[in-house]
Amino acid sequence: MNALISRSSRLAILALTGALLAGCQTTQPGAGASNPEPKILSVTRQNGKGIPNGRSDSTAPYLRVIKLPTATDPGYGYSADKAIRTGPYDNRLHLLYLNSLRGPKGEPVTYERRGACCEYEDKSIPTGGGLLDVYDIQVDGGSKTITIYVDMYRKGPPVLPVGFTGR
Repeated sequence: MNALISRSSRLAILALTGALLAGCQTTQPGAGASNPEPKILSVTRQNGKGIPNGRSDSTAPYLRVIKLPTATDPGYGYSADKAIRTGPYDNRLHLLYLNSLRGPKGEPVTYERRGACCEYEDKSIPTGGGLLDVYDIQVDGGSKTITIYVDMYRKGPPVLPVGFTGR
């Protein structure tokens, strides 16, 4: 009986974990799968745009000294469980990172924060947990909106998702 309960408990935990992650997952562009929308928990907007927003060819600061490597995992950055880590929260690295993103051929990108999703607990960070930021990215000349997930609470190092280059 104990083995049956243990197995049932494991299955229930797996099912619950899958359901939670499914609400915060998208797939990499071109993967051929549908893109479930993450459940947005909070939004900050000004003049009809999510904040922060910008372009990677603006005069805003970007990562000039750090050469960002490209991820080896094709899912990196495209789902909540593989979010781009740019923490800790207080250093604004997430903005420098976004201003450094370029398309596959070096094209500038436009980014806009859609909102926050996917609350998590992590006792190793001062806040005890955090939320992921969901960004919509448009590559100049492209017709698709690409969704990426950024975790500005947990330390990186930040890495470029497959399909992006750095400035």
